[in-house]
Amino acid sequence: LPDETELTEEAAISEEVEVIPDEEEPEAEEPEAVQEEAPEEVIPAETAEEAEPYSIPDLAEKLRLTVTPDKQYVTMRLYASEDVYEQIKNETLYILYTENIGFGDLKDLDAYTSVDMKNAGVQMEWREPGDNHWGNYYDSRTQSYVYNLGITFTTRMSTDYDIAIALRTGDLTEQGEENSSAMCCLYDIIVDGCYKLITDYYTFRTEDPLEETQVKITDVKVSNGYAYSGVSILYDNPLAEQIQRTGYLDEGNEVHWFAGSSASEKIDGRYRSYSVLLNNGRTFKIRPFVRVQMSDDYDDYQDVIGEEVEITFVPFTNDLIVRQEGSGAGMFWADITMTEYSMADTAMQPKLYYRKKGTAEFTGPKSANFSGDTGKAHIIVTGLESGAEYEYYVKVDARESFDTSYVQTLWSDGTPEAPLSITVGETRTLTEADFTDPLLYQYLVKKYGRSGTLTTGSLAGTSNLSMMWSEGQFERPLYSLDGIEYFSHLTAVNAEGHDLTDLDVLKDLPDLKTVSVSNNRIDTLPDLSGTSIVNLDLSGNLLDEDDLKAEYLPATLSQAPEQFISSTLAAQRRSDFRFAGTYYGLNGKSPFFFELGAQKTRDFTAEISGNGKSVTVQIPSSDEDIHEFLLVNDLKEAGIVTEYGTNELTVTLTDGFGYSYSQTCTAEFTEEPVFMENAEANAGYSTSMKAELFGTYTKDQLTVEFIDKTDPSKVYSAENIYASQLITTERYSDQGFARVTFRDKTTSVSFYTGKNLPAGAYTVRITAPDRTYTSGAIVTVHDVSEQFVVSQTTIDSNAPGVGDQYVAVFVTLNNGSPADIVPVLYKDGEQISEKPAVRVTPQTDGRYLYVLKKTGSAWDADRVSGTIEIESTSGAEFLDI
Repeated sequence: LPDETELTEEAAISEEVEVIPDEEEPEAEEPEAVQEEAPEEVIPAETAEEAEPYSIPDLAEKLRLTVTPDKQYVTMRLYASEDVYEQIKNETLYILYTENIGFGDLKDLDAYTSVDMKNAGVQMEWREPGDNHWGNYYDSRTQSYVYNLGITFTTRMSTDYDIAIALRTGDLTEQGEENSSAMCCLYDIIVDGCYKLITDYYTFRTEDPLEETQVKITDVKVSNGYAYSGVSILYDNPLAEQIQRTGYLDEGNEVHWFAGSSASEKIDGRYRSYSVLLNNGRTFKIRPFVRVQMSDDYDDYQDVIGEEVEITFVPFTNDLIVRQEGSGAGMFWADITMTEYSMADTAMQPKLYYRKKGTAEFTGPKSANFSGDTGKAHIIVTGLESGAEYEYYVKVDARESFDTSYVQTLWSDGTPEAPLSITVGETRTLTEADFTDPLLYQYLVKKYGRSGTLTTGSLAGTSNLSMMWSEGQFERPLYSLDGIEYFSHLTAVNAEGHDLTDLDVLKDLPDLKTVSVSNNRIDTLPDLSGTSIVNLDLSGNLLDEDDLKAEYLPATLSQAPEQFISSTLAAQRRSDFRFAGTYYGLNGKSPFFFELGAQKTRDFTAEISGNGKSVTVQIPSSDEDIHEFLLVNDLKEAGIVTEYGTNELTVTLTDGFGYSYSQTCTAEFTEEPVFMENAEANAGYSTSMKAELFGTYTKDQLTVEFIDKTDPSKVYSAENIYASQLITTERYSDQGFARVTFRDKTTSVSFYTGKNLPAGAYTVRITAPDRTYTSGAIVTVHDVSEQFVVSQTTIDSNAPGVGDQYVAVFVTLNNGSPADIVPVLYKDGEQISEKPAVRVTPQTDGRYLYVLKKTGSAWDADRVSGTIEIESTSGAEFLDI
């Protein structure tokens, strides 16, 4: 920066002076900033007699500084007349301030840069007239250029400060001030020339936020058992960014911090801090407080404590059920179930403490996690003394989020003072004689045994048993599951693809929830009504309608009995094999289609017999879960089918291990070259269906209609017809039989029922240019109110923590599965909740709680009213409430 002499020479330059040629310029070099502002030819300073130079003291008289403090914020305005502005606009100005500690002396002067707020002073950059960058402007009223600058002091509050504007005129490092180029005392400024003040000091005082901070409990909302219980701390504090944390002290003076931002929202000019407090319906006292940071030192704070308040909160769950059972294996476990709980399972953790009876100290905790928002957990304690009696208790800790401490403990019926009691059973060694299928015993010894010995103790701790044939764990399929009852806490078993014939052993597994035994040879169903099975997969077996009785089904099944029976029968290994008519254009030869449903993991031989004759088709294994279509060509020539019309056929399937089963069926052979499976739809939907025509057509050549079986005069047109031709990929063998994936000269037709097709049973008629195809398949359209009946829906967002982001919907289902429906909230026709629901929770009264999260436009602050629209998992809308 120029020194005082250079500044005087610069100030001597005037716009009214005469231009002098370059060669007449004085030897003294002008400052670069002055050269940019001056004309091409400048007058030496001594010739500018009319120009009155400014000295730094003159600037102090020509500049005016105003300071407006607002708590720890300071707004500064520097006013300069036009002529002064022209003189100093290219200079760098600095804001200097001192802290007056009240004893008449000034402390060290602090000068901060605008970049990192330290070490070099705050540099003020002038702007051209009309440039409002950072609030700079020309004030026509005062005929001054104004520079606006806001500076935030993060030093201690309730302090007097002096502030002024200065020019930097010296290099502090030359004066022995190394590493402190911006720190020099006021004496240094005046005498040694570190900075030259060009304005007077302005004194102001920062304010203490504590003087206006008010902490007050204003709101405690009690939920209805499904939402958070909480307390809101409402406080006045314009300096919200200075609030470090908020929380409360419990009766033991333990600190509980609120999660998230301490000033998350502002209501009626006040800031509100909100916390979830969980205390299982107990009444207790708290003292809320706000922690105020006093300086830029994080550890420099002061707590403002509010008055003691007595609060009663509802529990985060209405019930905690602990069911224990000795395993007979030197261990025991506890099943923990909560109902009508309000928090996500990640916010709750069950813990179990135990001790041998007669001892003083409890061991633990043994922890677990609630699984999948089901409110269920399982804790296993092993390594115990067989036959000994143990005491234990369970508690559930709940917290607001992962970054906060636990804020509630919910006890089970047992507490440390009154624990529950259980006797650990004896361990028994199992032998091959305990199992019907020796292969199952050998498998369990290999997987769960110790040193070749299998005990009840080694099995009791396992809850999930997977033995699918496709996993390649067995040299042959299992034919019996007898013996898995020794898994005394088994909750899930998967034995797909074996040769099981009965399921009696399931009755001895009271904890079983999920069973998958698809693709076996099960032909009878035992009475499972006393079990706790929720999910049961019996597809691909040999069950018929007489085997599937509603009274035998578990009462806990997720599907309604009628729905389960219907879907299970439809997925059996076909007792009603399906047929097509003459293969169109293939010399009048009659094809025969039958369907082998579900996954095939072994090779099969299919023998089709009739009229004393038979043919054999090889079916290779496949890992795909598909339906198998086989084309048997020349049945008439083989003598199996004697004429068109009704023919009795028997299909025998034999696998590579010699296991076989047969189905006898009546085949109706016609000249209608159409193949279509039975199909189902829901009224009000537009459901896709498919048929195959043994001819070649485009979609414009086809008309598809649904004919009412009870009243053929009622005809309904299908919608959105599509057609595509299929190409043969596998030719026929010499015997005239082959497995085919696609058929030549064949058209695949897809179409939709449309939303206007009423409930009922229909046949399908397809009209082509050369003929009319009539399928024997039945299309059943269901009345959706029979599938999913919602008798009660309650919408409530009144509880804290729910109304702002979530809404709770209670639904009572008379029929149908809660997993198959999706409630969606609409307001004024606009969808305002996400799907699927955040969680689905069964209640003790048979209702289901769906928690919906908002989307789109904001919800009403206090209460949500709107339309709940129930949707199926396919997304089709079918019921408004």
